[in-house]
Amino acid sequence: TRRSSDLRSRQDFSGQYRSEGPQFVGSTINSEGGPVYLTSDSMSDAVVMPSLVCRLSYCTGSAKHDDDSLLELLSPADQAAFNASSIQHERLCLPDTRIDVLRQITIWAEGPHEKCIFWLNGMAGTGKSTIARTIARKYYDLGHLGASFFFSRGNGDLSHAGKFFTSIAVQLARRFPPLKRYICEAIKEHRDIAHQAFCDQWKQLVFRPLSMLVANKPLSPLVLVVDALDECESKFEVQAILQLLAKARYLGGIRLRVLVTSRPETPIRLGFQDIPTAE
Repeated sequence: TRRSSDLRSRQDFSGQYRSEGPQFVGSTINSEGGPVYLTSDSMSDAVVMPSLVCRLSYCTGSAKHDDDSLLELLSPADQAAFNASSIQHERLCLPDTRIDVLRQITIWAEGPHEKCIFWLNGMAGTGKSTIARTIARKYYDLGHLGASFFFSRGNGDLSHAGKFFTSIAVQLARRFPPLKRYICEAIKEHRDIAHQAFCDQWKQLVFRPLSMLVANKPLSPLVLVVDALDECESKFEVQAILQLLAKARYLGGIRLRVLVTSRPETPIRLGFQDIPTAE
């Protein structure tokens, strides 16, 4: 809730998790569909919710219209989200199926640690996207999903990362009014941000707005879902995305949790291996 003493340039989020030692966490789906849980301290501290309580509206009327116009400058991929109209008929996990892997992801998402990325990898046809949609739907309904991006090879804006960070930023802004303020301020200061390097888009549109959120109590995380990263056309974009998302561990105001699914392809493995160990 918002109190008179908190009427500053930042908004408060609260939750209940404390951090512990960092490490990489991932899961592989085998040919039978069962999960094999993998943990490796040697790869990175960056890899592996429950209440995002702040739902404040800060603008109405013309101010809201102006902000919406600013968000349009980002030119997001409109069909990137898990619930986009183009994939609305794609299925979720049936009840009482994929119980083990869904439980592992939930424990990671809601656990007291600094493992900010969970890599779910497996061969084609093992159900990774179905699991990703199921997790996205779960946390969307609970109010914990920040954004989602479902890559799709050969499908226009979904086959490359050119609109990845701008799409994530627009979804964050539309779901959380306090974030919308900071994201729109960034667009005002950097009108051509949609055409800048990924590192600048991440910093100005995602990392910095999230870092403006402070809390008086341990924080509840915010979940991002990135599906089929291997279907991004450029291996260099894939590796850049992973290295930037790993910087979520440095956020002090809110715990960001990123679920990544893909086939276990070399560029993605290298992307994780290139993530520097926390100091």
